[in-house]
Amino acid sequence: MSTRRTPEQRLAELDRQRARLTRQARTAATREKVILGVAVAAEARACAQFANTLRAILLRQITRESDKSAVTAFLANLPTDPTPESKIQAVVPAAIPSINPETETANPASNPLAALDGIGARRNRI
Repeated sequence: MSTRRTPEQRLAELDRQRARLTRQARTAATREKVILGVAVAAEARACAQFANTLRAILLRQITRESDKSAVTAFLANLPTDPTPESKIQAVVPAAIPSINPETETANPASNPLAALDGIGARRNRI
């Protein structure tokens, strides 16, 4: 004799699945942010030009006082470069993939990293 689950039991199971998937998505997003942050911080410590660009971005984008105070020590320890930011700005956008604002996805034809698409997906299957 088989036991059938009630609709309430099935809903409870679906709620648990949804909660698990939401946790996994948050974990993946947090991991992505940490990895990007570590890579950007390492590059800023190694390259004074990039440090100037990052400093300008952070000062422009961080608006909350508590967030500003959290990055003050990091910014103070970055190398400085006398190169004006305007020179750096002219070079950096060429390396950034174009984004279609309607779909908010990168245009693979203009993305120099397009060849790397799917690498993370393959790694996650291992």
